[in-house]
Parts: sequence; structure tokens; C-alpha cells
Amino acid sequence: GNWYKVNYQNKTAYLYSEYAAVFTLEKSNDEKVEKVIEEGYKLLGVPYVYGAIRLHDGKGNFLKGFSVNKFDCSSLVQYAFYKGAGVLLDVTTRTQVVQGKFVKKSEKR
Repeated sequence: GNWYKVNYQNKTAYLYSEYAAVFTLEKSNDEKVEKVIEEGYKLLGVPYVYGAIRLHDGKGNFLKGFSVNKFDCSSLVQYAFYKGAGVLLDVTTRTQVVQGKFVKKSEKR
């Protein structure tokens, strides 16, 4: 009918269409990219907590106290990449940004 089924705070929620703005994004040809994005979408609405405990120590050793109910910037990115693509990212934003490959704007598709 007039309802959208959405994920919010890692749970299923329903949003009445009159209160929603719908947009679409161009999909990547890379399945791993799409899975990482999907994991991020599942976490919409999860509270930001400065210094939140990460999923792992950057080498795949899982940390005690980790929770999907609170993230800071780097722990959210680390979690989404691990869950979506099995990629082990380091523990801080400063070190995560140098783990990827630089892509010039003109080369993006």
C-alpha cells in the first residue's frame, strides 16, 4: 500500500509514504561494494558514541565489549567492510583512509 519497509537501528520499520522522500543510487558492478553499502544502511539510526569499541583490532582478533548498538566513525566503517566484504580495516580513520586505492574523480564510474 502506502508504506515502505525499511531498516532502522538494525530492525525492520515501516514508514508511511507521505513522510518519505525516495531516491535511487547508481549501483556498482562490484558485488562487494554493494554488500558494504547494504551493511551501512542496516545501521542507520544507531547512535554515535565517541571511542566506541571496534569489532576487531585491525588484524581480525575480535574485541570484548563490541556492540552493534553504538559506533564511532571508524568502528562503523570497519564493521561494514568486515561484514559486507570480509575486509579487515585498521582501527582509526587516519589509518583506514590509506588502506584503499586512490581513484581520481575522472576515473570514477
